[in-house]
Amino acid sequence: MTKITNQKEFLAQLQQELKHLSSAECDDILNDYRSHFAEGLANGRSEADIIAGLGDPSVIAKELLANQYIEQWQKKKSFKNLWYVLSVNASLGLVNIGVSLPVLMGMLITTLLSIGFGILAVLGTVFALASLSQQLFGFPQLNAYHLNTSGIGPVLIDTTPIGPLPPHIDIKGKDNQEFKLERGSDGSVTIYTQKDGETFTIEKKADGSIGKIYGQNNQGESIHISDIRKPGFWSQLCIGLFTAAIGLFGFWLTRRTMNRLLSFWKKHLQWTQTTRKQFMP
Repeated sequence: MTKITNQKEFLAQLQQELKHLSSAECDDILNDYRSHFAEGLANGRSEADIIAGLGDPSVIAKELLANQYIEQWQKKKSFKNLWYVLSVNASLGLVNIGVSLPVLMGMLITTLLSIGFGILAVLGTVFALASLSQQLFGFPQLNAYHLNTSGIGPVLIDTTPIGPLPPHIDIKGKDNQEFKLERGSDGSVTIYTQKDGETFTIEKKADGSIGKIYGQNNQGESIHISDIRKPGFWSQLCIGLFTAAIGLFGFWLTRRTMNRLLSFWKKHLQWTQTTRKQFMP
């Protein structure tokens, strides 16, 4: 990179680096630095001394752009403006790693958390509305499935009410393998399987709820779960509202943290600009 030794070259490079700003904003900044050069020359300093005190115009431009983009994001919180803030902050991280890089990492973390909490709030709201819709209109059937955490059998157990009764089935194979499906007089259905001394039984009541789940391996170890109830309307609604509340609170908290990080960064940039002009070597 060619060393800049005079005011004309300094202002030309600064103008080139500020090409993303409007003409009026760019002219205001250039006029400010022209005044600074004029003041320094009037005090007997050479242009080279003034440039040495100001530093690299590309770094100055990045700091000015960062400050400008922060103001834009604070006025309009869009992903486009946030991307501008993060991108210019990332470029400053290479030349001012002590301050800008931690701010950049904080911005990235809070941005990801903000997105995550936003998704959580939406999912909780949708679940709560779906629960209310099910209660009022019977759709969708949220409690048609129940999560099976026993580790035996399917992960999701269909708990919809039984329609036409299935036929009685009893199948036996070699080595004591057996599959049996029995229907009770009350409309319940029991499924029983056995293989190599291991058994699994699941009983489904007439109302669609799970009566019991029983499993035993060939070493005599067993698990027995009974009276698995369908989740009720109020429990579903509370879960949805609670999830949405956590998401909204987390979203608000991360946005607040992001605003504070940007305010700190903006003050640091302004302090850097002021100090650079006041304390030249």
